[in-house]
Amino acid sequence: KKELKMPKTKFEAIVFTVDGGSCDELHKHHYVSENYKESVFRREKIMATDLENIAIPHGSEKEIIKSKIVIAT
Repeated sequence: KKELKMPKTKFEAIVFTVDGGSCDELHKHHYVSENYKESVFRREKIMATDLENIAIPHGSEKEIIKSKIVIAT
């Protein structure tokens, strides 16, 4: 059984959520392009998307096919 490594920083939490499958699921269901995940990380390098205890990671609009909101707890 693989141990789940929990994030310690806000950026790690964003990476955990994005790399943890949310972008892949959105792509699998044709809500975003295959380049969406990469665009989320590019966006985070420009300016962090965290607000205190929450984060709203998002990528480039041109990579979105159909808008959706994903909530990870």
